[in-house]
Amino acid sequence: MSHSLGEAPADWYRNFFEGLAAELWRAACPPERTAQEAALVADALDVDPGDALLDLASGDGRLAVPLAAVGYRITAVDLSPRALAAARAGAAAAEVELELCQRDLRDLPWPDRFQGAYFLGNSLGYEDAAATGAIFAAVAACLQPGRRLLLHSANLAETLLPFLEPQVRVQRGGIEMRAQNAYDPEGRVLTTRYRFRRGQAQEEHLARHHVFTLAEVEGLLRAAGLETIACWSSLDGEPFAGEAEEVWILAEKRGT
Repeated sequence: MSHSLGEAPADWYRNFFEGLAAELWRAACPPERTAQEAALVADALDVDPGDALLDLASGDGRLAVPLAAVGYRITAVDLSPRALAAARAGAAAAEVELELCQRDLRDLPWPDRFQGAYFLGNSLGYEDAAATGAIFAAVAACLQPGRRLLLHSANLAETLLPFLEPQVRVQRGGIEMRAQNAYDPEGRVLTTRYRFRRGQAQEEHLARHHVFTLAEVEGLLRAAGLETIACWSSLDGEPFAGEAEEVWILAEKRGT
Protein backbone atom coordinates (compact mmCIF):
# COMPACT_ATOMS: atom_id res chain seq x y z
CA MET A 1 0.00 0.00 0.00
CA SER A 2 2.91 2.31 -0.74
CA HIS A 3 1.84 3.64 -4.15
CA SER A 4 1.61 7.43 -4.35
CA LEU A 5 -1.58 9.45 -4.48
CA GLY A 6 0.31 12.71 -4.75
CA GLU A 7 1.59 14.97 -2.00
CA ALA A 8 -0.83 16.69 0.35
CA PRO A 9 0.05 20.26 1.35
CA ALA A 10 1.58 20.58 4.81
CA ASP A 11 -1.41 22.58 6.02
CA TRP A 12 -4.05 20.40 4.34
CA TYR A 13 -6.15 20.44 7.51
CA ARG A 14 -6.76 24.22 7.39
CA ASN A 15 -9.66 23.88 4.95
CA PHE A 16 -10.45 20.17 5.14
CA PHE A 17 -13.20 20.28 7.78
CA GLU A 18 -15.59 22.44 5.80
CA GLY A 19 -18.42 21.74 3.39
CA LEU A 20 -19.38 18.11 2.84
CA ALA A 21 -16.44 16.78 4.85
CA ALA A 22 -17.59 18.67 7.94
CA GLU A 23 -21.19 17.58 7.45
CA LEU A 24 -20.20 13.92 7.12
CA TRP A 25 -18.02 14.14 10.24
CA ARG A 26 -20.93 15.56 12.23
CA ALA A 27 -23.25 12.84 10.97
CA ALA A 28 -20.66 10.16 11.84
CA CYS A 29 -20.64 11.22 15.51
CA PRO A 30 -24.13 10.59 16.92
CA PRO A 31 -25.26 12.45 20.06
CA GLU A 32 -24.79 9.31 22.14
CA ARG A 33 -21.08 9.16 21.23
CA THR A 34 -20.64 12.86 21.96
CA ALA A 35 -22.30 12.46 25.37
CA GLN A 36 -20.01 9.52 26.19
CA GLU A 37 -16.92 11.45 25.16
CA ALA A 38 -17.93 14.52 27.16
CA ALA A 39 -18.49 12.36 30.24
CA LEU A 40 -15.10 10.69 29.76
CA VAL A 41 -13.38 14.07 29.45
CA ALA A 42 -14.80 15.26 32.76
CA ASP A 43 -14.07 11.97 34.53
CA ALA A 44 -10.58 11.35 33.13
CA LEU A 45 -9.42 14.91 33.70
CA ASP A 46 -10.77 14.77 37.27
CA VAL A 47 -12.35 18.21 36.99
CA ASP A 48 -15.40 19.93 38.44
CA PRO A 49 -17.92 22.32 36.89
CA GLY A 50 -16.42 25.78 37.01
CA ASP A 51 -12.94 24.54 36.10
CA ALA A 52 -11.25 25.95 33.00
CA LEU A 53 -10.68 23.43 30.19
CA LEU A 54 -8.72 23.79 26.95
CA ASP A 55 -10.32 22.21 23.86
CA LEU A 56 -7.61 21.61 21.22
CA ALA A 57 -8.59 21.37 17.53
CA SER A 58 -12.11 22.06 18.75
CA GLY A 59 -13.84 22.01 15.35
CA ASP A 60 -17.49 23.01 15.45
CA GLY A 61 -17.73 22.75 19.24
CA ARG A 62 -19.09 19.21 19.30
CA LEU A 63 -17.60 18.68 22.77
CA ALA A 64 -17.09 22.28 23.86
CA VAL A 65 -20.80 23.12 23.82
CA PRO A 66 -22.06 20.20 25.99
CA LEU A 67 -19.20 20.63 28.44
CA ALA A 68 -19.94 24.35 28.74
CA ALA A 69 -23.61 23.46 29.23
CA VAL A 70 -22.78 21.59 32.44
CA GLY A 71 -20.66 24.39 33.82
CA TYR A 72 -17.08 24.06 32.54
CA ARG A 73 -15.33 27.19 31.31
CA ILE A 74 -14.15 26.21 27.83
CA THR A 75 -11.47 27.83 25.71
CA ALA A 76 -11.76 26.29 22.25
CA VAL A 77 -8.86 26.58 19.77
CA ASP A 78 -9.00 25.79 16.06
CA LEU A 79 -7.47 27.06 12.82
CA SER A 80 -10.68 27.01 10.77
CA PRO A 81 -12.76 30.20 10.89
CA ARG A 82 -15.75 28.27 9.53
CA ALA A 83 -15.49 25.66 12.28
CA LEU A 84 -15.25 28.40 14.90
CA ALA A 85 -18.27 30.15 13.39
CA ALA A 86 -20.21 26.89 13.64
CA ALA A 87 -19.11 26.54 17.28
CA ARG A 88 -20.23 30.11 17.95
CA ALA A 89 -23.63 29.36 16.45
CA GLY A 90 -23.92 26.13 18.45
CA ALA A 91 -23.05 27.92 21.67
CA ALA A 92 -25.63 30.62 20.98
CA ALA A 93 -28.32 28.00 20.26
CA ALA A 94 -27.47 26.21 23.51
CA GLU A 95 -27.23 29.52 25.40
CA VAL A 96 -23.72 28.83 26.70
CA GLU A 97 -20.52 30.84 26.62
CA LEU A 98 -17.33 29.70 24.89
CA GLU A 99 -14.02 31.48 24.46
CA LEU A 100 -13.22 30.79 20.80
CA CYS A 101 -9.71 31.35 19.45
CA GLN A 102 -8.28 30.92 15.97
CA ARG A 103 -4.70 29.91 16.71
CA ASP A 104 -1.99 27.43 15.86
CA LEU A 105 -1.79 24.82 18.62
CA ARG A 106 1.89 25.65 19.08
CA ASP A 107 0.92 29.19 20.06
CA LEU A 108 -1.14 29.06 23.26
CA PRO A 109 -0.64 32.20 25.39
CA TRP A 110 -2.23 31.05 28.67
CA PRO A 111 0.45 29.91 31.16
CA ASP A 112 -0.86 27.82 34.07
CA ARG A 113 -4.45 28.77 33.30
CA PHE A 114 -6.24 25.44 32.83
CA GLN A 115 -7.34 22.62 35.09
CA GLY A 116 -7.50 20.23 32.14
CA ALA A 117 -7.12 19.89 28.38
CA TYR A 118 -8.35 17.50 25.71
CA PHE A 119 -7.16 16.80 22.16
CA LEU A 120 -9.79 14.57 20.56
CA GLY A 121 -11.32 14.15 17.13
CA ASN A 122 -8.41 12.11 15.78
CA SER A 123 -6.27 15.22 15.14
CA LEU A 124 -2.99 13.74 16.41
CA GLY A 125 -0.53 13.20 13.56
CA TYR A 126 -1.44 16.15 11.39
CA GLU A 127 2.08 17.46 12.09
CA ASP A 128 5.49 15.77 12.20
CA ALA A 129 7.24 14.76 15.42
CA ALA A 130 8.96 18.11 15.99
CA ALA A 131 5.75 20.09 15.55
CA THR A 132 3.74 17.59 17.62
CA GLY A 133 6.29 17.91 20.41
CA ALA A 134 5.92 21.69 20.21
CA ILE A 135 2.13 21.33 20.53
CA PHE A 136 2.53 19.17 23.62
CA ALA A 137 4.97 21.67 25.13
CA ALA A 138 2.54 24.53 24.51
CA VAL A 139 -0.30 22.56 26.10
CA ALA A 140 1.82 21.61 29.10
CA ALA A 141 2.67 25.27 29.68
CA CYS A 142 -1.07 26.06 29.80
CA LEU A 143 -1.85 23.38 32.38
CA GLN A 144 -1.51 23.85 36.09
CA PRO A 145 0.91 21.36 37.73
CA GLY A 146 -0.70 18.00 38.42
CA ARG A 147 -3.43 18.59 35.84
CA ARG A 148 -4.20 16.32 32.90
CA LEU A 149 -4.40 16.09 29.12
CA LEU A 150 -6.65 13.54 27.38
CA LEU A 151 -5.71 12.47 23.83
CA HIS A 152 -7.56 10.28 21.35
CA SER A 153 -6.28 8.75 18.11
CA ALA A 154 -7.14 6.07 15.57
CA ASN A 155 -4.05 6.94 13.54
CA LEU A 156 -1.20 5.55 15.62
CA ALA A 157 0.73 2.62 14.19
CA GLU A 158 -1.01 0.21 16.57
CA THR A 159 -4.51 1.49 15.78
CA LEU A 160 -4.18 2.19 12.06
CA LEU A 161 -1.85 -0.24 10.30
CA PRO A 162 -3.45 -3.56 11.38
CA PHE A 163 -6.81 -2.39 10.00
CA LEU A 164 -5.78 -0.24 7.03
CA GLU A 165 -7.66 -0.88 3.78
CA PRO A 166 -6.59 0.53 0.39
CA GLN A 167 -10.10 1.78 -0.28
CA VAL A 168 -12.94 2.77 2.03
CA ARG A 169 -16.52 3.75 1.27
CA VAL A 170 -18.82 5.32 3.88
CA GLN A 171 -22.27 6.89 3.73
CA ARG A 172 -23.51 9.18 6.49
CA GLY A 173 -26.22 11.81 6.49
CA GLY A 174 -26.88 11.43 2.79
CA ILE A 175 -23.20 12.01 1.95
CA GLU A 176 -21.00 9.39 0.32
CA MET A 177 -17.30 9.38 1.10
CA ARG A 178 -14.79 7.35 -0.89
CA ALA A 179 -11.22 7.23 0.38
CA GLN A 180 -8.04 5.85 -1.18
CA ASN A 181 -5.17 5.16 1.23
CA ALA A 182 -1.46 4.97 0.48
CA TYR A 183 1.00 4.31 3.30
CA ASP A 184 4.69 5.11 2.95
CA PRO A 185 6.48 2.78 5.41
CA GLU A 186 9.81 4.54 5.01
CA GLY A 187 8.50 8.01 5.79
CA ARG A 188 5.71 6.55 7.98
CA VAL A 189 3.14 8.84 6.40
CA LEU A 190 -0.41 7.94 5.37
CA THR A 191 -1.79 9.85 2.40
CA THR A 192 -5.53 9.69 1.78
CA ARG A 193 -7.48 11.01 -1.18
CA TYR A 194 -11.06 11.75 -0.12
CA ARG A 195 -14.00 12.22 -2.45
CA PHE A 196 -17.30 13.44 -1.00
CA ARG A 197 -20.58 13.47 -2.90
CA ARG A 198 -24.18 14.44 -2.17
CA GLY A 199 -26.33 14.64 -5.27
CA GLN A 200 -24.51 16.84 -7.77
CA ALA A 201 -22.27 18.41 -5.11
CA GLN A 202 -18.76 16.97 -4.99
CA GLU A 203 -15.56 17.75 -3.10
CA GLU A 204 -12.08 16.23 -3.20
CA HIS A 205 -9.33 16.55 -0.61
CA LEU A 206 -5.85 15.12 -0.11
CA ALA A 207 -4.85 14.53 3.51
CA ARG A 208 -1.66 13.41 5.24
CA HIS A 209 -1.08 11.80 8.64
CA HIS A 210 2.25 11.15 10.32
CA VAL A 211 1.96 7.69 11.85
CA PHE A 212 3.59 7.54 15.28
CA THR A 213 3.82 4.57 17.59
CA LEU A 214 2.28 4.82 21.03
CA ALA A 215 5.76 4.76 22.54
CA GLU A 216 6.77 7.71 20.35
CA VAL A 217 3.75 9.73 21.46
CA GLU A 218 4.48 8.93 25.09
CA GLY A 219 8.09 10.03 24.53
CA LEU A 220 6.95 13.36 23.05
CA LEU A 221 4.59 13.86 25.97
CA ARG A 222 7.35 13.05 28.46
CA ALA A 223 9.71 15.52 26.81
CA ALA A 224 7.03 18.19 27.27
CA GLY A 225 6.66 17.40 30.97
CA LEU A 226 3.55 15.23 30.62
CA GLU A 227 3.65 11.69 32.02
CA THR A 228 1.28 9.02 30.67
CA ILE A 229 -0.82 7.59 33.48
CA ALA A 230 -3.35 5.49 31.51
CA CYS A 231 -4.11 4.13 28.03
CA TRP A 232 -7.50 2.75 27.01
CA SER A 233 -8.79 1.12 23.85
CA SER A 234 -12.40 2.22 24.24
CA LEU A 235 -14.70 4.76 25.84
CA ASP A 236 -15.49 2.10 28.43
CA GLY A 237 -11.94 2.27 29.79
CA GLU A 238 -10.73 -1.11 28.54
CA PRO A 239 -6.93 -1.16 28.96
CA PHE A 240 -4.97 -0.80 25.73
CA ALA A 241 -3.31 -4.15 25.04
CA GLY A 242 -1.08 -3.30 22.09
CA GLU A 243 -3.54 -3.28 19.19
CA ALA A 244 -7.01 -1.77 18.83
CA GLU A 245 -8.93 0.51 16.50
CA GLU A 246 -8.50 3.53 18.79
CA VAL A 247 -6.52 4.64 21.79
CA TRP A 248 -7.18 7.11 24.56
CA ILE A 249 -4.08 8.45 26.31
CA LEU A 250 -4.26 10.23 29.65
CA ALA A 251 -1.18 12.23 30.68
CA GLU A 252 -0.47 14.37 33.73
CA LYS A 253 1.71 17.44 34.05
CA ARG A 254 4.60 16.83 36.40
CA GLY A 255 5.04 19.11 39.38
CA THR A 256 3.12 20.09 42.45
